[in-house]
Amino acid sequence: MDTWHALQQLATTGGPSGYESPVARLVTQMWQPYVDVIRTDALGNVIAHKQPTRSGGIPAPAVMLATHMDEIGLMVAQVEENGFLRVVAMGGIDLRQICGKEVTVHGKTAVAGIVQAVPAPFRDDKEPDHIPTWPDLFIDTGLSTEELRQKVQVGDVVTFSPPCKRLHGDRVAGKSFDNRACIVSSLVCLQRLARVSHAVHVHAVATVQEEVGLRGAITSTFSIAPQLAIAIDVGHGDTPGQPEHDTITLGKGPAISLGPNIHRGVRDRLIAVAKQEQIAWQNEILPGHSGTDAWAMQVSQAGVPTAVISLPLRYMHSTVECVDLADIAAIGRLLAHFLADLEPEEVWRWANVSV
Repeated sequence: MDTWHALQQLATTGGPSGYESPVARLVTQMWQPYVDVIRTDALGNVIAHKQPTRSGGIPAPAVMLATHMDEIGLMVAQVEENGFLRVVAMGGIDLRQICGKEVTVHGKTAVAGIVQAVPAPFRDDKEPDHIPTWPDLFIDTGLSTEELRQKVQVGDVVTFSPPCKRLHGDRVAGKSFDNRACIVSSLVCLQRLARVSHAVHVHAVATVQEEVGLRGAITSTFSIAPQLAIAIDVGHGDTPGQPEHDTITLGKGPAISLGPNIHRGVRDRLIAVAKQEQIAWQNEILPGHSGTDAWAMQVSQAGVPTAVISLPLRYMHSTVECVDLADIAAIGRLLAHFLADLEPEEVWRWANVSV
């Protein structure tokens, strides 16, 4: 399965925070051929385990790769007359981005709809540049009141439903590339790792509920108790008017982050592998909270040496997120080479454990 086909399948499958099970089934199907054991835990995380294929002479440490699979979405707060729904946000949504967007309401059956707001002529302020607020927004399903109430109820979730589009070259656009694109990177890693030997336990995790509080990372890291953890997530791609130091560039490879959430030894090792394998990479400065699963992974139990690899992505949390397929593949290659080259004593040293 190539990266574009896998990304299309994952991105167009609805799975907002807490409702990831359709995505989890797809991830399980994609990852299963390349791992020894795969399971779904009580919270919904997909946890795949690949055992060491060569001996390092000492007990093999556990390395955890985390890529969250939830997406931002909406939830029905009120069913109104004449086919209209009022909604609230699930995760961080920029209200400027969603007016006029196509959505799917996941009720008893799937219901198509369009997000709209009160038109300017009917607002009291009449301001043309007015930014909508939640009370302004509604979903128009086109159904009658009776039909709507038979199919939809308060609490049903809503996902955005634009198609994925191929742009120029390896550039592609679509919704929920944050973070389904990085699940594809993990797939590339597992595919490559199946063809080489490695001396560590590899736990690839598709985590749930990252967008609403890193919850899947908290529980899965506690369960696995790894000696090393890497979060693979998206970072803000270069866009007009943004300072260069605040963004990372599409098409120039993975960003290897640095900051207090990042273990310097692990970062240095990732950079060394990237240079050795001639994989283009770039820096990403994260001076505080990384905004990723790494924030929870780092402080699990007695602490875990943690790193963040970021995929450059434009227009985060919109329905037209943009990534470069070559960057997705490069992250998978970097991770596979990194894991294959790791020696157990190096990981135990980072974890400050004598074996």
